[in-house]
This record gives sequence, structure tokens and C-alpha cells, in this order.
Amino acid sequence: MRFTNLKCEDLRLDFSVFEECRLAVVKRDVISLNINVKLIQVPVTNITVNLAFFKKLSGYRPYIYNITVDFCNFLKNSNRQSYAKLFLDAILKDSNVNHTCPFNHNIIVKDLILDESKFK
Repeated sequence: MRFTNLKCEDLRLDFSVFEECRLAVVKRDVISLNINVKLIQVPVTNITVNLAFFKKLSGYRPYIYNITVDFCNFLKNSNRQSYAKLFLDAILKDSNVNHTCPFNHNIIVKDLILDESKFK
């Protein structure tokens, strides 16, 4: 499993702005993800995250996973077993998200590379 496309969307510019949203080629077949979200209205106490994963065969197929998570609740109760836990745990290890809500600083994910063995 690797990243082939990334879409970050600013829904409310008065609330947050994606300062960085990109994929970088590390080496052949290894892609890293980098995101930097500047929070405008702090503190942030309510965060919803939507993760959508597609499978590419002959064109993109419908979602393999399409998960929406209450991120603050997830951080408080992260012992649940779910697909969201697999993906969000992978993101957390390469981010500055090391505490529960509220957040009063940028949220940064730096050089995230998915480990395919964790998703089999």
C-alpha cells in the first residue's frame, strides 16, 4: 500500500488553512506524506477526520475504506479495534499530535510512509 494521490481541502478559511499538503518521492515505490494545518481559531476542541482509500485497477474503484472519525474522542479512547485505529495510529507516530484536544498549534504530519505489513 502506498500513497498515489492526496487531497486536502480548506472548508473554512477562517478556521484553518492547509499550509502544506503534498506527497514526496523518497525512492522508487516509496512515497511520503506531508501535511501542515495552520489553526486560525484556537483552541480547537472538536475535530472530524475523513479518511477515504481507493483501489486503483483500471481507473479508481469505489472506496475500499471511507471512514469518518471524531478525532478528539479517538484520542481519548484510542484502545478501540477498527480500521480507523490502524490508519490513525500510523499517522500519529509521524505527527506532532501527542496529546488530546484542545489543540492550539499547527497540526503537522511529516514524512509519513505507510508500512504495508500493518494493513494485511
